[in-house]
Amino acid sequence: MFFRDKLKKTWFAVLFVVVLYFVSEYVFISLFPLLGSVFLGLMLRKNYEYAGFFMLVALIPVFIDRELALSFSIYYPLLFVILGLIFRDRMVYNKGTIFLYTSIIISGLFFIYLMFMEKKIGLYTQIKTAFNMEMKSVSEQLSNFTSSEDVQDYFSTIRHVINNYSPFLIAFQFVLYNILNLYIMSSLFKDLLPPFSERFGQMQVPFWGVWGINIGLIMVLFFDNFLSKIGANTILFFLSLYFFQGLSLSTLFFKINKIPAFLMFLFLLLLLMNHVIWFLISIIGILDTYFNFKKHFKEALL
Repeated sequence: MFFRDKLKKTWFAVLFVVVLYFVSEYVFISLFPLLGSVFLGLMLRKNYEYAGFFMLVALIPVFIDRELALSFSIYYPLLFVILGLIFRDRMVYNKGTIFLYTSIIISGLFFIYLMFMEKKIGLYTQIKTAFNMEMKSVSEQLSNFTSSEDVQDYFSTIRHVINNYSPFLIAFQFVLYNILNLYIMSSLFKDLLPPFSERFGQMQVPFWGVWGINIGLIMVLFFDNFLSKIGANTILFFLSLYFFQGLSLSTLFFKINKIPAFLMFLFLLLLLMNHVIWFLISIIGILDTYFNFKKHFKEALL
C-alpha cells in the first residue's frame, strides 16, 4: 500500500512535467531537472524497473524534439542519480556534504559542456546575443511608459550583472536544483535511510567549502581582469551554498519558536529581494558550520 501511494505521486510528477512540454518548452526544460528527486528516490529504494520506466516516459519530449538533447537540463537528472548512488556507496552520512559535492561537480561538468558546445555551435554566444536583443526590445517598449534615461540605467545594470556574474548565475541554477531535489526526494520517499531522509533543519555543509571563498578572495585581490572576475564568481558560488546552510538554521529557529508559516514565507521573500540580507544569511551559514549552533536546538532535531 505504501509503495502504491508513492507510485501515484511519481506518476503525477513525471506526467505533469511531460505535459508541460506541450504547453511551454521553456517551462518543461526548467522543471525537468527536478525529476532527479523521483529517479534517485526510486533507485535508492531499489525499484530499478520503475526508475527505468519513468526515465523513458520523461524522455518522450526528447524523442519528439531531438534538439532538446542539446540542453544540459536533460542530462542533469541522470547526473544527480549517478552522484547520489556514488555517495550512498561511499557512505556519505550528511546531506550537506552531498549538497556541496554535487553542486561543485555538476556545475563543473556544465562549464565543460558549455565550452564544448561553444566550440561546436557557439552556444554561449547565441545565448548572450539573444539575451541582449531581448533586453534591447524590452527597454524600447518600456521607454514609451517611463523615463528613457531611467530605463537605460536599469537595463545597463542588468547587462553589467550578466556580463560580470553570468558564471555564478549559471552555476546557481544547479545549486538550487540540488537543494530542491534533495528535499523533494525526502518528502516523496520518507522511508529512505540517512542521510537522504535528513530534514532541512539538520543540514550541515562542510566547513572546508570556505576555502573556495578564500581562493576567490585571493584571485580578486591579487589578479586583474579575467582572473579577478572568476574569483568574484567563485566567492558568490560558495556563499550561495552557505546561504542554504544559514537558511536551514533560520527555518529551525522559526520552528522552535513556533513562528507561523506565512511569516517564514515573508522572511524568505525578503531574502530574495535584498542582497544584503542574503549575504548576512550566508555568513550565518558559515558560522553555523564552524560553531554548530544547531547543537543548542536538539529538541527540534528529534
